Amino acid sequence: MVQSTIYTADVAGLRAKEVAAGLVVHQLVKTKGGAIGDYLDALGEEGIPALRMAGANLVGAYRVCLRDDEALVLLGLSDATGIGSFLAAWHGEEDSPLKRWREREDTWVHGKETLLLRPRHFLTSPWHD
Repeated sequence: MVQSTIYTADVAGLRAKEVAAGLVVHQLVKTKGGAIGDYLDALGEEGIPALRMAGANLVGAYRVCLRDDEALVLLGLSDATGIGSFLAAWHGEEDSPLKRWREREDTWVHGKETLLLRPRHFLTSPWHD
């Protein structure tokens, strides 16, 4: 079970609208205990603009219920080329908004489990009720 952030639709809202993405990056984000709220707040304020500049759109950001150290973050990308460009920007060395967000994110995030899915698959999974 997940709880939506104030800046994203809940799961029912996502299912009701069509997700404009060819691929969805599904990340289970782990932070130190008690830090997930601060991370999600910063993602909403700072992370989303940096992600957009790198070609990713935030589909959703959710707190995992009964956990104070986990969030589910869903990023939409156009296609395989889009994910390649995004990963190049994520791991790039040049100064950019995405690099600054990645460094800021590292103050909270201790690990991520990532899946790459097609939108129709993640919206029908039992993990997202």
